[in-house]
Amino acid sequence: MKKKLKIFQKENKLVSLGTFPILTNGGTICMNKLKALFIALLATLSCTASDLESMPLVDNADFESYDVGLFSPEVRDLSRNSAVKVKVRDKLGEGTARGSGTLFKFKKHHIIITAAHLFMTNHGEIFVSEAVIISPQEKVIGTLVYYDSVADIAIFVVPDLESRSAAPLIFPSKYRVGDRTVYSGFPGANNLLTLEGVLAGRGFGGDLAMQSFAWGGSSGSGVFGKKGVFLGVLVSIMVGPNWPNSELVPDVVYLAPSAMIDKKLLLSNLRQIKEVKHDGF
Repeated sequence: MKKKLKIFQKENKLVSLGTFPILTNGGTICMNKLKALFIALLATLSCTASDLESMPLVDNADFESYDVGLFSPEVRDLSRNSAVKVKVRDKLGEGTARGSGTLFKFKKHHIIITAAHLFMTNHGEIFVSEAVIISPQEKVIGTLVYYDSVADIAIFVVPDLESRSAAPLIFPSKYRVGDRTVYSGFPGANNLLTLEGVLAGRGFGGDLAMQSFAWGGSSGSGVFGKKGVFLGVLVSIMVGPNWPNSELVPDVVYLAPSAMIDKKLLLSNLRQIKEVKHDGF
């Protein structure tokens, strides 16, 4: 039975998820391959000055706009510019779970979609539970308006974030194996990283499997497809059997499909949150 491992990260503590051996084919590199590599290296080093002048170079000033990946640069920018950090404090006061999230514009509301398992020891309470949403130069409080522990999706309503650009909430009509994906998040001790991947098929339970990479702190990242379609929420990585223990497979990533979000319920709760706020002082 394949298992999955939730990948939130406790505040100020990097969650060590193990080490991985890097093996060559069969555990060794044959001498023929070494010889071929050596010849290729010599050929590279023997380039003349005229050869180097003919090689295309990217000017530093153009680097940010240079398309170095296989995915649409517009969608990658959409992913990066809408990504935020999400911190949820344990109801028992025992610690804070940190993950990632994505800012969306849904109807007239600004919302953060993230992973429900950031609530480590308790379930989220609609209209009561809160999270700290962090973006460059900003920190706001989000109020929980949607919580699905089975699908592993949580949604917070937030004020508009000037340092972020809200992505449009576009749901997919279908999922196809081989479709390219991109997501942005805060794995480990890193700042914002943007990673690409490919939908690989059905994963654990109702999740979809994606060939990419994720680590502690990636949980909750929004995964986008072509034309900025919101495919789902990154929730875990695979854990495979490796006797006598288990082995982490960080390049098999699970995402909760966005199609599992009950849009009618979400909209109803967003309308109610205004009434709840107006009841107070």
